[in-house]
Amino acid sequence: MSDFSRRKFLKTGAAALAGITIA
Repeated sequence: MSDFSRRKFLKTGAAALAGITIA
C-alpha cells in the first residue's frame, strides 16, 4: 500500500471513529 493511500485510510478511519464516538 502506498504511503498516500495509507495516510488517506488512516485519516478516514480516524474521522469515522470520531463520528461514531460523537454520535
